[in-house]
Formats: sequence, structure tokens, C-alpha cells
Amino acid sequence: MDRFAAGYRVDPENTAGYILCDSPATSDKVIGPGGFFSGAGGLVTSLADYARFAQCLLNGGELDGARILGRKTVELMTINHTGDLDVYLRGPGYGFGLGMSVRTSLSEDPNVGSIGSYGWGGAYCSRYFADPKEDLFGLFFTQVLNYRDNPDLKIREDFERMVYQALV
Repeated sequence: MDRFAAGYRVDPENTAGYILCDSPATSDKVIGPGGFFSGAGGLVTSLADYARFAQCLLNGGELDGARILGRKTVELMTINHTGDLDVYLRGPGYGFGLGMSVRTSLSEDPNVGSIGSYGWGGAYCSRYFADPKEDLFGLFFTQVLNYRDNPDLKIREDFERMVYQALV
């Protein structure tokens, strides 16, 4: 519990402010029954473990010399399975793999990136993306639930853009 971060949400009275919405001492994620059945969320992990998983995917399923996932499994996870359908929250220029968005077009999204890059965001404004063509991944973590309630908060998009702008 001492490592679990508190969660915040945009204050409905002041969209530039935040209020506590999930405390480690009372969170179901800490003191709950230990199971959360959701195909779309609920991951609780450390940044270090998430980074190791991201590196494993970028390596095609290998990590530290060990095969964790099959090469073809990672390939299936990271290719578009939805055709031309828009992916909710990502919009035009993205499809959906097995558990993540997949970039399918550079012309339909103003953000920088490569076709074939993949990733997803979390409920508390986290963002993970990987770009195999650039051999990089990015992890961005905050603890702000429903961050889109603040229309000025574009930190996930800004983070990804700045990572690509730093490439030389």
C-alpha cells in the first residue's frame, strides 16, 4: 500500500484544479477482493515492470535473452484487425490490434509517429506507445482520472510529440 499512488480527477467546480478520488488507504485496488474483471482496464503495476513489458513487446517477445511471448503473437497483437473502422479515442489514422491501437496512416492524424507504431492510454492519463521503426517506446504516467474533463490538458499528446521531436 505504501507504493500505491493516490488518484485524482478534475474538479467539476474548477476544471483547472484536481481533487482526490482514490486514496491508497481506501482503494478497492489495494484492499479489495484482489480481482477485477475487465477486458479494457484495471492494470495495477509499477513503472519498472510496465517498462520491461514494453521492451519485451518491442523486442518481438524477448526480454533479457528469454522468449516470453511468441514472435507471431506479438506480430498479431500489433497489427490492425479492424480495417478502416475508427478506433474510439484515437480517431482516424488508427486501427486496433489485440489490446492496443495501431497507427495505419500518417495523413489522418497530426501527431508525429510512424505507420505501425502502437500503444494505448489508461484511465488515469497514462500513455504507452512503441515505434518499432524508430526502436523506441515511451511511457507516461499521471494519476488524473478523466483528464479530458480539462480541455486544456493535452499532456499525453505533448509527451509523445516531444519524444519524436527529440529524435535526431
